[in-house]
Amino acid sequence: MIRLLFILVFLLALALPHVAPLAAEQSPMVPAVLNEIVDVQGPHVRVGDIFRNAGARADEVVAYAPPPGKQVVFDAYWLQRVAQTYRVDWRPLNRLDRTVVRRDSRVVNQGEIAARLRQALIEQEDIDDMIEVDLTTRDLRLFVPSGSASSIAVRDLVYDPRSRRFSAVLLAPADDPRATTIAIQGRVHPVVEVPVLANRVAADTVIGENDIAFVQVRQDRIDHNIIVEPGNLIGKAPKRATQPGRALRSSDVRRPVLVEKGGLVTMSIDQPGMSLSARGKALDNGSEGDTVRVTNIQSNTVVEARVSGPGRVTVTPISKLARN
Repeated sequence: MIRLLFILVFLLALALPHVAPLAAEQSPMVPAVLNEIVDVQGPHVRVGDIFRNAGARADEVVAYAPPPGKQVVFDAYWLQRVAQTYRVDWRPLNRLDRTVVRRDSRVVNQGEIAARLRQALIEQEDIDDMIEVDLTTRDLRLFVPSGSASSIAVRDLVYDPRSRRFSAVLLAPADDPRATTIAIQGRVHPVVEVPVLANRVAADTVIGENDIAFVQVRQDRIDHNIIVEPGNLIGKAPKRATQPGRALRSSDVRRPVLVEKGGLVTMSIDQPGMSLSARGKALDNGSEGDTVRVTNIQSNTVVEARVSGPGRVTVTPISKLARN
């Protein structure tokens, strides 16, 4: 008996060095932590989205994610059931514990929606592409999953060419079976291209061809004063500093001032067989072709002269002279 007991003790001593390392490798379990707000990118909610330190089953799906731009709230009772089912070391502190799950999304604004409808109208209704789409619903926004294309499907498009009104159903995103659908109405407006300033131009600065760009303006917003031909803008000068991209009226520009009131000018008198020049002082502002009053500095007489260039005027032989 003593010999048998000695053998058992010896075998146990041999086993202990092998058991100790295994015990050292084991780490204590870390309690899971509830994520109170969760942003998911895909269509599913997983255990690891809701709990940190969720364990081996963190990647398992427990719910559908809400549609883009929406959120869903999971209460303490639902969370506890998930923890028990998937063996997560977590218990609610009270019944107010909850998790808010949001679908990570991107806003498709009204401009993008109008552009998609414009494309559909041109393709399906064979409408000229010089149009602008005006939506009846203001501040309209759709949501698509973050990182995806702003795909919008247009369905049931109906267009009346007489009234230029249309109706349609939009789906966003287009390839999602759970896509948001919305009925929409609007109207088509013909547009024309008008010249505008491509950059800021200071007052009385001559507008050149490189200063011109074009924008589309609705036909019903163009009156007879709007400049629609670039030739009526090039070579003119704005009366005041003008912001780029804005349609201009005839009253916004003028011929550039070549002779300034109070400035010195060169006076020329051209007659058959004779050409004279003198220095003068302008009494008026004048653009090319304008008639201005000029004082001859030498004779102190006032004559009428036609502006012929920057700082130059031409006195005609019939100009009436006057003395100050």
